[in-house]
Amino acid sequence: MAVSAKEAARQEAIRWSIRLQEHDSSDGDLDAFFAWFGADDRNAQAWAEIEYLRAAATSSDIESKVETRLHRRTTEMPAASPPGKPVPQREFARTAQRSPSRAGMYIAALAASIAFVVVINNVQDLWISLQADHETRTGEARRVILPDGSSIHLSARTAVAVEMRDDLRRVHLLKGTAFFNIVRDEGKPFVVRHGRVNIRVVGTSFEVRSMISGSSVSVRSGGVSVSREPRKPSDVTEAHTSALLRTGEQIRLVRATGQSTKSNIAPTDVAPWRSGRLVVRDWTAKDVYQALRSHYPGYVLNGSLGFSSTRLTGVYDLQNPESALRIFAAAQGLRLRKISNGLLALSPI
Repeated sequence: MAVSAKEAARQEAIRWSIRLQEHDSSDGDLDAFFAWFGADDRNAQAWAEIEYLRAAATSSDIESKVETRLHRRTTEMPAASPPGKPVPQREFARTAQRSPSRAGMYIAALAASIAFVVVINNVQDLWISLQADHETRTGEARRVILPDGSSIHLSARTAVAVEMRDDLRRVHLLKGTAFFNIVRDEGKPFVVRHGRVNIRVVGTSFEVRSMISGSSVSVRSGGVSVSREPRKPSDVTEAHTSALLRTGEQIRLVRATGQSTKSNIAPTDVAPWRSGRLVVRDWTAKDVYQALRSHYPGYVLNGSLGFSSTRLTGVYDLQNPESALRIFAAAQGLRLRKISNGLLALSPI
């Protein structure tokens, strides 16, 4: 029985997905992949479908060799024209000499292909959305009033699940950053959970931030009790973290090491993103990048670039996230290039 062109493309996409994940795949393999990818629109569609399924099965990030190469090409290309069909780099060079208008079409199509890969790269967000009761998108903030009168101010790219019972009020921070203003109720404690971290309060205002490196809790007023459970209840090698925070105190819990650091913070610097500022003190570059990227209304290709190990302190303007990203990039010895509206790319200087 003859195989349809669509199914043939799908089978070839599976072979490429397996090959490109192998340790011995080379630049020659990538050249051949891009030749196949750009030869037919059905190939690009089949690749997107296979990578979507792979990401869903492995919960892994798709910023791999393919995205790195896509990023590398965008940093070498001029601005895009009307869309067309993507082609490999060598063919693009020959076509550019023959027909500038078609070359522009090819560039735009490659940008569109990047955007399509970007969409499927966020498959993990779909799973979070299914669990969330309230969620914000990139560059969006929202205030949610709970049935008891308490409020949650969600920062950009934040999701929470709410559970209100007769004996307990509980919110799961699934991702992002949120500021809580809790109505006091002695008989019904309020618990915020992020991963293995629990924050228990009666009446207070505080921020909880999900970071690449772990979690942070900062108190604007009142007091909270913060605890972190061991990865496994039977694991006696990892201590059960517990701390009491008062007004103007914060704690940072590192996921990888299990360490926690308690420090002071000006109450006015708790959740400053509500007024358009990001205040960082001794943050990792990855955490700063994550926070800035969540406020940029588009996508930033980083080509799996590494950031410096130097910890950062400073204030960033979230009302102009593109400018804030440029300042961050310069401090990292990188360049931020605007490929098109809503698409930026980081690259070495």
